[in-house]
Amino acid sequence: MLLFISESPFKNYKNSNNNSNYTESNSELYNNDENSISIKETFLRIKNAFKNKNLIGFIGILLFSKVGLIFSMKLTALILIDKGYPQENLTYLSMIMTFIEIFISIKLSNLKKDFLKYYLNAYKMLFLVLSFEIIILISYEFYKEIIDRNSFIFLGLLLTHNIIKTYFFLICFLSVSGFFHKITDRSIGATYITALNSSNNLSEKWPGLFIFLLVDYINYKIIGLISILYCIGFYILFKKKLLEYDDTDESEWSSFKVEKDKKVE
Repeated sequence: MLLFISESPFKNYKNSNNNSNYTESNSELYNNDENSISIKETFLRIKNAFKNKNLIGFIGILLFSKVGLIFSMKLTALILIDKGYPQENLTYLSMIMTFIEIFISIKLSNLKKDFLKYYLNAYKMLFLVLSFEIIILISYEFYKEIIDRNSFIFLGLLLTHNIIKTYFFLICFLSVSGFFHKITDRSIGATYITALNSSNNLSEKWPGLFIFLLVDYINYKIIGLISILYCIGFYILFKKKLLEYDDTDESEWSSFKVEKDKKVE
């Protein structure tokens, strides 16, 4: 697995100029614009942007994309501590992972196209990652004494697992960030991309409220199983739509698109 991780799936795009197509195409939408627009015009464009059907649909999907992953993101460390695993070991692990995350991010920084295809492929692999994570938790619960006697082996297992998990999480994050850049309406770029980033951040926050409430009443094994089933269901349900979004032209996400559609009507 570590050998696999060292081979970035994005390396083929390192020197590619394929992304120039969408940046040039998007900029053509505004060639006739003045260098600066009025505050009123800015608000009108923002209003139109949030009436864009593609944007509304994508944000809706994005808000529910991480529900099944919250178990791994929020609960795993807490469950280990609750079962008696030394918190300092997890602290050391977190410090090591900080540097590894930087390294992996650099290795995955050359994505130029097919953003949501990479996102879906990584999301699919997270089914296996989450399943293995639950096996680790169950193993520690039932074989705690044996594992504590071989703490370095278990720590190494946790480190390896976290590297693999971080790899696929970062592919998801960077792929979505790249897609944000592709579809951003340049005439209101800061506002547009802020809305997308806020939706992405919110998708990590709101499910946590329910997960933390449930964990006191429902066994973590059941929550983990539900999380895996949710991820599988999300993948099956929204795969086709996300691939359609990935193939759309960036002009389909513009605030001008809404204005043109209204004129046609």
